[in-house]
Amino acid sequence: MINLRNNWPRKVAVAMLFTVFLYIVVYKAVHLPITHDEQVATLDYPRFTVWEIMMYTDNWPTNHILNTLCIKLSEHVFGFEPWMLRLPNILSFVLFYFIVYLISIRYFSKDPILFCLPFFIIFCNPFLLDFFGLARGYGMSNALMACSVYAVLRFSLSFRRRWYYLAILFSMLAAYANFTLLIYWAAVQIVLLTLQIVHAVKTKESLRKNVFQILNMGLLSIAFLALCYQPLYKMQSTNQFVYWSRESFFKDTLLNQVEEFLYGGETYTFFKPVFMAHCVVIVFTIAAVYSVYKIIRNSTLAISNPLVVSTLMLAAVWFVNMAQTVLMGTPYLSTRTALSYYVLFAFLFAFLVRGISLQIKLFRYTIVPALIFILSMHLYHTVHFNFVKEWWYDAHTYEVQNYLRDYRLEHPELKTIELNTSWIFNPSFRFYNRTGKTPWLSLTEYHKQVDTASQTLFYYATYDDASQLKNYRCAVQFPDVCNVLLIRKN
Repeated sequence: MINLRNNWPRKVAVAMLFTVFLYIVVYKAVHLPITHDEQVATLDYPRFTVWEIMMYTDNWPTNHILNTLCIKLSEHVFGFEPWMLRLPNILSFVLFYFIVYLISIRYFSKDPILFCLPFFIIFCNPFLLDFFGLARGYGMSNALMACSVYAVLRFSLSFRRRWYYLAILFSMLAAYANFTLLIYWAAVQIVLLTLQIVHAVKTKESLRKNVFQILNMGLLSIAFLALCYQPLYKMQSTNQFVYWSRESFFKDTLLNQVEEFLYGGETYTFFKPVFMAHCVVIVFTIAAVYSVYKIIRNSTLAISNPLVVSTLMLAAVWFVNMAQTVLMGTPYLSTRTALSYYVLFAFLFAFLVRGISLQIKLFRYTIVPALIFILSMHLYHTVHFNFVKEWWYDAHTYEVQNYLRDYRLEHPELKTIELNTSWIFNPSFRFYNRTGKTPWLSLTEYHKQVDTASQTLFYYATYDDASQLKNYRCAVQFPDVCNVLLIRKN
């Protein structure tokens, strides 16, 4: 392990990277309006008691329980400022970064270039960074999953009980922050059991000690499933898992995550998303073949190899996910629900590059710097500070509010401004209405259909909806997101 006290350039590099990534997260958390899904996550669910939140008062999967509980606490302490509601996920980013820092110290400290590699591979994904600046459970769950990954890696080295239980605990917390990570929680049980059995056979450890840990794992699993049963039953019985596709894992999950990673930056890259998705398959195949070879050659040494362990974890997650899809009929994970695949693959890829670099010095000083440069340029070209990709259509809520506020000041005879909206915009505006930040705004109720009979002074609509509103004319256009603020014709 490297002594960073005597290596200030690495400390400076870690601090600089942290500052850059945290700036992106915090800037968006502070300056971007509340998005569509955040409205219900910040206003509706936190008003319930802790027990009601845990037991799912409704059937919608929008309630990410641990995240909701943290938002409830944040609201109680700080109030309804958007960035304070997003604070739990900002802090989750700090935790995530710290875990990557610990992994870099332990596994990538032999060379200064390698030391920085995991930070670039993991955090130069603008789609991932988005969720640490939002009041949703996706950023928090992936940070907690990273803690569990670190604990598994440490357990594979020492087989100490504390890392065993920490791996399980953090996997539970990750799943409780977002139920899509239940597949990770199940996969951790498989990986830990596999590591334990191989270690026990090779070292001829006491059977009683291993049986005790396995029984503890079983009891913890039963208790956790009992805690999750009510929410999962409500969602499954009301068919809430229908919002994604079941075409194929390659298209719905793998190709989709490549497209989300590119963040609309396909124009500057030479490679098509499909080609990049096939490259991901090739990388995983190389890691899998290498892992099998290592296990066959010497399983005791193999289970302490971080590349082998990270490959086992990703393979176990995929296996559990496919079993869930077949047995329960759930769709493949996609977009934000599949972010954990990116994080797990990023760990695998970092360890693969590390393994090659330690064997081939030329690779370390040519390919690794090139990879860091490419990832840096990718983030530079794709990061956007005026929207988040998943809810891009809410980018101009503040601009619309400012326009309406100015209009009211120019027309003092108007006590309130009446606003109708397309359904996708209503929740964002409703947050500010319900929290008393726009008392002068009279907002119509949420409705799915275009209100062609609307008589409100203003109507904020998509281009498609606007074409049906014949009694309105354009006031302000937002061509980057194909939205328009309409004003009623005289």
